[in-house]
Amino acid sequence: MSTELEPEEVPTLPKEESVNLNEESSDVFTEFEELSDYLSEEGSLQYSGKSVFSDGTIVTYETPEVSEEEIVVDDDPLLSVPPEHYPDMLFLMGNHFPIAIHAYEHIRSLIRWKKLFPKQQIQILAPGGDYKNGLFFFNVWHGNFYGSAYCHDRKDKSILEQALATSRHLPVPDQYKMCRLTCLNPNSFEAMKVIFSKDKWCTSHDVVLWLPWYCAREMEVHLPNDNVQIRELGLGHIDLINESWEENFPGSRELIDDLFDIHQGLGLFDDEILLSWALVWYHGGLGIIQTVEREKGKGYCRPVVEALTKRMGEHLIDVHLKITRGKRRDLFFFTALGFRYAFKAFTFETQKYLDKKKSQTKLKTSIIKKN
Repeated sequence: MSTELEPEEVPTLPKEESVNLNEESSDVFTEFEELSDYLSEEGSLQYSGKSVFSDGTIVTYETPEVSEEEIVVDDDPLLSVPPEHYPDMLFLMGNHFPIAIHAYEHIRSLIRWKKLFPKQQIQILAPGGDYKNGLFFFNVWHGNFYGSAYCHDRKDKSILEQALATSRHLPVPDQYKMCRLTCLNPNSFEAMKVIFSKDKWCTSHDVVLWLPWYCAREMEVHLPNDNVQIRELGLGHIDLINESWEENFPGSRELIDDLFDIHQGLGLFDDEILLSWALVWYHGGLGIIQTVEREKGKGYCRPVVEALTKRMGEHLIDVHLKITRGKRRDLFFFTALGFRYAFKAFTFETQKYLDKKKSQTKLKTSIIKKN
């Protein structure tokens, strides 16, 4: 039986300490100045005009003259959101927390991905290019499709659903090793159902938990003994992390490798031996939280989660993660740390990937039994 937590009211901060949740994106404003030159479909367009952000930052965009012969009209109902609209888009989504927490952090991650890997296929799309009508966003990396969608209300859902029905930007499962669309809220799920066929996709029911940054930064870190320390993860730990992860998939090692360039990861060490770890996953939420098999049951997971949560909070980042239905132990663990219910979520994955994962699990089980 699935467990669902009741939404918890966010505490009101004293007036002198109250901070807009969007303040954490102040570092992103400078990123937009750098990215505005190439965050277009081909990385060659620039934009003209001026955007004034909530903190008073002004960013101007200059563009060379383009002849009429060079203008290409895209008749797809889903169009790229212009980069100069990103700050206002994120500001609006920040005011819709916690329902928008996953989409917000996922899009911020895509912006970082594009900055480091400008040739990577990344799209942030909306009906008519207007983010107020819903969003569909994704990246394609190492042959895998990672994406999600966001609708705030039923109006967004209706508009995005109509655009998705005829868009050419949708993933075709047979073209990728794996397709994954994560943490769709109920409205987004309804909008996306128009593109899914039962023989190609499988749905999981999840719960998204979150912790506001001003609570996350107060997290206390409890080390189990004096012989262990929390330290940064390095490239030398990638193989262990990937091989120990029960849900690894084709391309996951390369993805973890690239993650070290844009996100954080911490480990619990006994001298030079890595015991437990936690990463900020590709969509900006907590992920791959694990302890090596021989050390499980010793409480090594908790301090790593506490330390990474605290660090994200100190960077003014709201922390979130998804719990798959049925994983009651995980649910109790994170709620005990103070995480709150954000929304009921749905994740779509391609059936062929899940079938392969099941067969691999059966093979591992059979090998263990033989031994």
